[in-house]
Parts: sequence; C-alpha cells; structure tokens
Amino acid sequence: MNLINYVRGLLDELDGAVRTEAKAVANRVRAEIKRIAPDVKAELPRAAAAAGAEVRTLSDLHAVEHPVAAELRAVDERLDQALADAKPAPAKPAAGFTPPATPAPAEQPGPPAA
Repeated sequence: MNLINYVRGLLDELDGAVRTEAKAVANRVRAEIKRIAPDVKAELPRAAAAAGAEVRTLSDLHAVEHPVAAELRAVDERLDQALADAKPAPAKPAAGFTPPATPAPAEQPGPPAA
C-alpha cells in the first residue's frame, strides 16, 4: 500500500472521528499518524520527484509549482495540523486550587515611573 494514500486515509478517518467526537478512535488514529509521520515526511519529496516535479527535499516541495507537488503539500499541511492537534493540552489546575494573584504592573513595588 502506498504510504501517502495510507496517511490520507488516516487523516480522513481522524477528521471524521473528531467531527463525531469519537475520542477513542481519534486517539488511536493520532497515535498511528504520529508513528508513521517521519516516514511520510521522507516519502513526500520522493513521490513528487517520481511524478516529475523538481523536488529533492520537503522544502523544495513547498517551493515548486507542480500539480502533484500541490497535492502533496496539502497532505503535508494536514499531517502537520494533525501532529499539532495531538500535542497534550496544558494541565488544568486541580479542583479547588486558586493560583496566587499577581499584582498588576502599576501595583508592583518599585521606583515610581517617570
């Protein structure tokens, strides 16, 4: 199976899982995307070159005007978005925890402003 088509299918599956709020499916798909992302990133320029685009690197892929390169750029952008969405959210404070108040800049002690 073509790796790029595989990741396209995974990205479509992830979109559907997010849209329907199927968290378990979304987490499983994100894990698979994260696992294969380095291989996909390496394959994108090779696929563009095989289609006749003058591409050697992923940076070249984003710089050339070629129909196949445009399709592969879209896959790369969706992949980047999926990887960015997979980063864990910042931890929320525990229930009942109130962080200490920080005085506003005008209330902080120090020499008077000139």
